[in-house]
Amino acid sequence: AGDYSAGVAFSKKPIWEDNQNNTLPHLRSASDALTISTPISLRANQEWTIAIMCGPTTPTLYGCWLGSNNTSGSTILTAYRWAGRRLKLRNDSGDELALLYPTTITSQNGGGANSIHILRCDGTKVYMRLNGNDLGNHTPTSSAQYNFDRFFHLKTTSTQQNTTGSLHEVVVFDGSYIDGTDLTDLEGVLMSKYDVMGNVPST
Repeated sequence: AGDYSAGVAFSKKPIWEDNQNNTLPHLRSASDALTISTPISLRANQEWTIAIMCGPTTPTLYGCWLGSNNTSGSTILTAYRWAGRRLKLRNDSGDELALLYPTTITSQNGGGANSIHILRCDGTKVYMRLNGNDLGNHTPTSSAQYNFDRFFHLKTTSTQQNTTGSLHEVVVFDGSYIDGTDLTDLEGVLMSKYDVMGNVPST
């Protein structure tokens, strides 16, 4: 509970909305972050997979799905964000994977609504995937870490990147590089769960 008499504004916090895709809820951003009490902390020399199931609200032209809580420095630390039609994944060593996604993706803003983003690391390379399509990979510094502690927002002193998009679900496999039929099954299960299968390849 908050002290509303003190004039504290809660209106910008992410909003829980029921009855969205397939009657399931989503979190819709209202230009502010959702802070995670236990940060997602992953290393570039270990295996892991992150699946981000986006909701029906189309994101803005620039924004962030996963971000770092950088309260004092001007450098963006760990972030998964977009700039126009380019998706960017950055770790805390400053290595950044920036990949252009296909023009055929619904809405050229952050992958569009009802899309699934897959970030994977096999202990050597980091791979990005959108709506069942491989976008490319990058070899980061082996000692680098990816430390995410917020959804929807990058917090820095020089750059503010919010999103008006929405999230259904974020799944983290710490210690597992999901590949092959396990990967397509993961995508299929999540897209089927939210009844948006038309956005992934029929295979």
